[in-house]
Amino acid sequence: MNNTNRTSLTGAISTKLRAIAAAVLTGTALSPVSAATPAAADSTSSIVSHLGFDMCGAYVGSSTSALRDAGYYGDDQKELRSAMSAHLKYSFSYSHSTRTGRLYPGAYQGIGLSMTSFFENRRVGTPLGIYVFQGAPIFRLTPRLTFDYEWNFGASFGWKKYDEDHTPVNLIVGSKTNAYINVGFMLRYRLTSRLALAAGIDMTHWSNGNTSWPNPGVNSIGGRAGLIYTFDSRATQATLSDMTGTEPVKPHFSYDLVIYGAARKRMLHINSAPQLLPGRFGIAGLNFAPMYNFNDSVKFEVVQPWLSR
Repeated sequence: MNNTNRTSLTGAISTKLRAIAAAVLTGTALSPVSAATPAAADSTSSIVSHLGFDMCGAYVGSSTSALRDAGYYGDDQKELRSAMSAHLKYSFSYSHSTRTGRLYPGAYQGIGLSMTSFFENRRVGTPLGIYVFQGAPIFRLTPRLTFDYEWNFGASFGWKKYDEDHTPVNLIVGSKTNAYINVGFMLRYRLTSRLALAAGIDMTHWSNGNTSWPNPGVNSIGGRAGLIYTFDSRATQATLSDMTGTEPVKPHFSYDLVIYGAARKRMLHINSAPQLLPGRFGIAGLNFAPMYNFNDSVKFEVVQPWLSR
């Protein structure tokens, strides 16, 4: 083969290789893998973890004033009027690379531990709580500031229950373990890509659901402030108001079934005097709710570039 033919063949091969390389690069650029949306590129993990610490101070709207008026309290008995609690909380949320994260932007859920003092520990104890919680930002005020909600539900342990032979007498709770219910609204400000400051108001209720007596319960309202650390610095901060896209959904039926049971104490008024009946009484219930979804689409969140700053 002469030099001219070799040169022509080499040129043809080189031209073919350049065409193949261009096709491969073009196909890669247009493929779904490289054409990542901002949501997909937002985080490499589908689960984003958070660690929080809260301090709460509260006014106790004591249920014992009625007992005092009825003469159940002596002059040396003080009503509960203030409380202070500390909370350590772990939560997780879904990143915007997942469908759940786009449908429920910013929603988080987790488990928390708490310790509460009513400054009357000799009488009511210093209860420790464990609870599950869930929350989400509702709407955005500024690129870094959101208005959020959160609810907690769990149990508190270590109460000093009612004992007529113990001084001072506790007429507030009749069991060592009581339910803990809390709801709060707060402002959350993102200080850095990992750290946020949250402050707001919350309301709390403790009681045993009449499983033991007495059970006036304890209610409080107060303020809370805390810090939240996010382990993934690339996680975005979205809200329900950021939902800008839609996803088709076929109208369908869904069903909600709840079966529950409990035991409680009962009291009767005999000759105008309250009498506590011995033993406990069982309660059982069944709730079935069929629901039909009329919508043919649901809104989802599209991540905006400034959310991850």
